[in-house]
Amino acid sequence: MIRIAIGEEQRLLREMLTIFLSDVPDLEIIGATAYSDELYELCRSSSPDLVLLSNKMLETDEHRLLELHKNEMPSLKIVLLTDHLDETSLLRAIQWGAHAYLLKDLTPAQLITSLRCIYEGMFVMQDSFTQLLRNQIQQNPNLSSHDTIPVDTIYAYYKFDDVDRQIINCLIDGKSNKEIGLELNYSEGSIKNRISKILGSTGLKDRTQVAVFALQNNLNDTDKP
Repeated sequence: MIRIAIGEEQRLLREMLTIFLSDVPDLEIIGATAYSDELYELCRSSSPDLVLLSNKMLETDEHRLLELHKNEMPSLKIVLLTDHLDETSLLRAIQWGAHAYLLKDLTPAQLITSLRCIYEGMFVMQDSFTQLLRNQIQQNPNLSSHDTIPVDTIYAYYKFDDVDRQIINCLIDGKSNKEIGLELNYSEGSIKNRISKILGSTGLKDRTQVAVFALQNNLNDTDKP
């Protein structure tokens, strides 16, 4: 069962989300509010798995919610809902540690699928945001400028998950596919397929280029498991 708290300032949308998601067998709504203080206390007292949160509500109390996520509830996943495409808000959301950034015009089926994917550890973002990230990266060809492009932004752009991150760190350390497989408890073939996917996503030619790319962009700064 996926336990969800909802923070949405619009009453109609908040109540519709509560009613709709309550009917999904593997989802449980533990509470819904229009106020950031109430949402903060709800999360602390009830420990939801996900927070379905209006982007406007996060902006009013970003630091407190981020502190809760990072220091007290690291497993809490923050799913942001927004009603417009905005590059600045998208990049800030990724910097804040959001696990998804979704437009409110997505279908009910898409929302349910997204929530399940996020619960399983994936970063979710609609295709309509991809061009915004592409523009940001193209405007900053020197990706070693980590202050300009956050690490999580690069990972989100290339749609790398947690396993991809771990593999990239292993490539930086110069480990073979066999060594990576043993460390991450994957078969050597699975690691090979994963590296092929990383090469295809980045357009790089080999594992050495991946390691160099990662070092140039400070991707090795992410915590290793």
